[in-house]
Amino acid sequence: MTGDRLPLDRNLRMTVAYDGSRYRGWQRLGGDEPTIQGKLETVLSRLLEEEIKIIGAGRTDGGVHAEGQVANFLTSSPMAPGDIQVQANAFLPDDIVVLSCLEADSRFHARFAATGKTYRYRIVNRPVRDPFLWKYALWVPEPLDLASMRAASKALIGGHDFRSFTTLKEKDKSCQRTIRSIRVDEGDGVIDILFNADGFLWNQVRIMSSALIEAGKGRLDQAAIAGIMERRDRAAAPGIAEARGLCLVSVEYD
Repeated sequence: MTGDRLPLDRNLRMTVAYDGSRYRGWQRLGGDEPTIQGKLETVLSRLLEEEIKIIGAGRTDGGVHAEGQVANFLTSSPMAPGDIQVQANAFLPDDIVVLSCLEADSRFHARFAATGKTYRYRIVNRPVRDPFLWKYALWVPEPLDLASMRAASKALIGGHDFRSFTTLKEKDKSCQRTIRSIRVDEGDGVIDILFNADGFLWNQVRIMSSALIEAGKGRLDQAAIAGIMERRDRAAAPGIAEARGLCLVSVEYD
């Protein structure tokens, strides 16, 4: 039992990690479609004995993972945040974990208060695929030139109109974003591309990752990527890299 009800003014902030392989993404969908938000809301609603609606910092797509997704929700339950974390984890599926649950300011909003996000795109760059990473990385058997990828990434850094690098359909919505940094790391044939920005558009990281993979293959360079951006045309950019390689690493707040 959760005890006496309180006014609906407690705002709780959670950090969540999940393997998105078997989910249709973060955002709740109709029917029995498996989503991260849907699973969390079902468990928390039963635990706190009231309808819980969760706000996520980012709406990750189907198959995309997270190490540090942030969410918040309102509740009238007096249950301690630490107890909510422990009990929620006891009932959540093994591929979703609440890493922390804390009291937040009443004005905190996981999505609108975010000042930056870091995503990682992981690539297994070996002649033979890795059976232990196949759910979490794109396999590219052809050798990739890291120097070329790093040089090409410079075209993406800074404030730009990224309409060429998104599948966003609405023409009246701004596609202006600021990429603060792009890092390309490698170790034992595993390449991690880390993108930090004030925000990202729909599928932007996966399309930028695809462009940098093409650069690693010698098919694009910094000038070519800058030219794609200037065209502001989705058709000008490469395809979308597979969802399995993408992970939301962290969300930043003031």
